[in-house]
Amino acid sequence: MPFTGPHGEPITINGSSPDVSTRPETSAITSVEFTPKSVYIRHTAEAYWPEPIPPGWTGGVQYTSWVIVNVGGTWYTCGCLEFWKTAPGDPYSGSWKGDAPAPFSKAAADWWYHASPQNTRQPPAGETIGIFVTAGSQRMKDVTDPHCIERSNIVWLEVPPGDSGMFTFDATPTPPEPEPIPPSPSGYTLDDVMVAIADLDLAQQANTAQILEHQTSETQRVLDRLNELRQEVIDFAEVAGKVLLVKYLRERRPDDPPAPEA
Repeated sequence: MPFTGPHGEPITINGSSPDVSTRPETSAITSVEFTPKSVYIRHTAEAYWPEPIPPGWTGGVQYTSWVIVNVGGTWYTCGCLEFWKTAPGDPYSGSWKGDAPAPFSKAAADWWYHASPQNTRQPPAGETIGIFVTAGSQRMKDVTDPHCIERSNIVWLEVPPGDSGMFTFDATPTPPEPEPIPPSPSGYTLDDVMVAIADLDLAQQANTAQILEHQTSETQRVLDRLNELRQEVIDFAEVAGKVLLVKYLRERRPDDPPAPEA
């Protein structure tokens, strides 16, 4: 899915967050739950994304939530809450565990206070926002495992009233768009190359057919000549036999045994 607004508009990153727009989209958000304490995000890669440790921290951060907000007709976003793995069986495993509640209704003051001009807007209930997550910690920094520079898809929803609401989404990640084929330095396109290969293949087939036809003709000529030589040998042997017989009869003595019949 392109890194754009709900209608293809550009999204501007602010708040000292890194540019994550080109990260491969390898995870799909399955649910977003708004509660009076925070917002909990589930996605398909949370089982295996690593937890790089930011400098000075004692534990790692698995992923960072980003909220996309419209300010004066322009979409802005920044790294907001950081998530990490918690004890097995915790229903909010992977959720933000701050000391005080951080509901979405106070997001401008608590989540993106550091991001201008995004910090001038607190989206009210009913307003459309976008949400996605990135592997690692990107709240005013970039701590990312070099083997997992990834993000999720973007989901769009309307802010629920009273900091309470559950949104579920299709869990099928969008496959990454294929990279465009760079232009050839020679100016020839892939289609040009394929046509040239096809022409070469046809020419090779025609040449092979000509060679086979020539070889067949040459083989037949040799066979014909061998048959001629065979007949010549037979004829020569027949004549030679008669000559020897005549010579024998001329030189035969009276007391010699009878000559064999020719």
